[in-house]
Amino acid sequence: MMYTIIASIILFYSLYMLLTVGIGLLYTSPELKADVTKHSVLVFYPMYKPTERAVENLLKQKKELHEVDARLFVLAQDADADIDEKLKTMADYFRSERFSHLDGNSYHHALEYAVKEIDDFDTKFDSILLMDPDNYMNTNSLRRLIQSRISGSGVALSRRESYSKDTSTSLFDGMSERLNDYMFRRSKSLLGFHPELSGSGMLMKTDLFTEAVLQLDKKSPGMDKQLLIRMMFAKFDLEISYDEKAVVLDEKTEDAGAFNRQRMRWFGNQYYNAWKFGWKLITSNKSALVDYGISLWRPPRSFQLVGSVLFIPFDLLAFNLGWIHAPIMTISALLSVAAVGLFLLNEGMLSKVVVKSIPLIWTSLKNGYTALKGSFNSKGSFIHTRVNK
Repeated sequence: MMYTIIASIILFYSLYMLLTVGIGLLYTSPELKADVTKHSVLVFYPMYKPTERAVENLLKQKKELHEVDARLFVLAQDADADIDEKLKTMADYFRSERFSHLDGNSYHHALEYAVKEIDDFDTKFDSILLMDPDNYMNTNSLRRLIQSRISGSGVALSRRESYSKDTSTSLFDGMSERLNDYMFRRSKSLLGFHPELSGSGMLMKTDLFTEAVLQLDKKSPGMDKQLLIRMMFAKFDLEISYDEKAVVLDEKTEDAGAFNRQRMRWFGNQYYNAWKFGWKLITSNKSALVDYGISLWRPPRSFQLVGSVLFIPFDLLAFNLGWIHAPIMTISALLSVAAVGLFLLNEGMLSKVVVKSIPLIWTSLKNGYTALKGSFNSKGSFIHTRVNK
């Protein structure tokens, strides 16, 4: 009985994966035309223990802010004095603070501090672009996000593209992020639901961002899912757009240890918010909220995909012996494999993944286990994955 229930849940989310990937194949970027010169943007970099790589990325970003009305705000946290000085010389607004000693999610504390500081700046900005320290965006991409905002979107999302080395870990990380684009951003754009936040390269209406940040639950171990939920329940009519032609260059994780911490954060963030807000979302009278409630309860994809495949022999044996009425796990595995296959074919990644299939499968299982084990010990703290370079 328990096996059938678990297998049925896996089957539902395998079908969900296939449908969202299939719909995501139909996505095309919107045509955008708007004068961006009168729309002011604050490019905000919260940086935890920034390194020289963060300094390099900030310099790249600063060079890309021509032709738009944009300013740089850096909030350095627990930074070395020499790094602080380098960042300060490049930023239009600079603050250096510590939040790691506070209870709960230090990133939430940092964001709350930031919005209060922003409110006192000499300029009132139309939008805030939230960026990770290891990310930067070119001028044309920023222009497209601003055009999306001018067109009515409260939040404009970009596509994260890797500039890292092609290791098994960075390949898995990049592939996972790209699959998320298909399932949770491309497809939801077409279905009229809210594309899911990716944590960086997000241009947001300043008032909306401020209201959502001030409502963040500091016990939640992540950021993006909690921020999206607070935006959904904010007083504003929420409209989120996604544009594949707006690209944020992202250093995908090459180090397995950093990737493990990233997975731990995902696991804790996902199911904390599912447990606390899932029922409220699913029982809402808004289809976009119902969809997100369903999405929050999805199983880890590494377990769903690899786990269902590994269970095929037992599933077929149980079916042939009459223990179960249908080989549900086998059907789930076929649906999940079909979804991933369609995605890889459309992205031209199939041959690369086949060559590295054994390391990728091992990375998938190992990181799924590590995430499950480590997330229970996070106790609401934000698990940072800074680049140690």
